[in-house]
Amino acid sequence: MTNPTMAEVEWDDDKHYLAEADHAAIGKVIMLHPASDAEIECLNKRHGLYRVYSLTPTYLTPTGKRYTLTEVQE
Repeated sequence: MTNPTMAEVEWDDDKHYLAEADHAAIGKVIMLHPASDAEIECLNKRHGLYRVYSLTPTYLTPTGKRYTLTEVQE
């Protein structure tokens, strides 16, 4: 049995904001938020550059890994 894609899961900010997903063509991405009913905006680093992609949920498989933002005190 394969893991469900984001097309089979309802978006939940508590679970999916800054969560990692696999994308067949791009590799690992960090999901940011739904851009529409048909796309999720994701962050990816390729060739040393960070890029935002609007990706179809059918091709995003959550890995179970999540990230958090923290404030750095200088």
